[in-house]
Amino acid sequence: MNRGELIDAVREDCSDDIQTKAAAERIVESVFANMASALADGEEVQIYNFGTFAVVDRAARQGVNPQTHEKLKIPATRVIKFRPVSRLKAELASKKKKKK
Repeated sequence: MNRGELIDAVREDCSDDIQTKAAAERIVESVFANMASALADGEEVQIYNFGTFAVVDRAARQGVNPQTHEKLKIPATRVIKFRPVSRLKAELASKKKKKK
């Protein structure tokens, strides 16, 4: 699902309250902007029945170029981690089993 498909889904799911695609787009953009702002400030973003987004510091480490086997230093960085709730984990596991 891409951003446009998400906007269309929000509009369809909330068709009684959201009359235009532009209104749905403003809502989706607002949610993403607020999440990004909170994460940039170092806050966790917890979404009930979905999961938690958090910024974590990844330490500098030694890496290896797989083509030349040359050692290189990978600098420290900040990354976003996502921890899904157990209900979502279970749903993903059950969908995986059905596809096999």
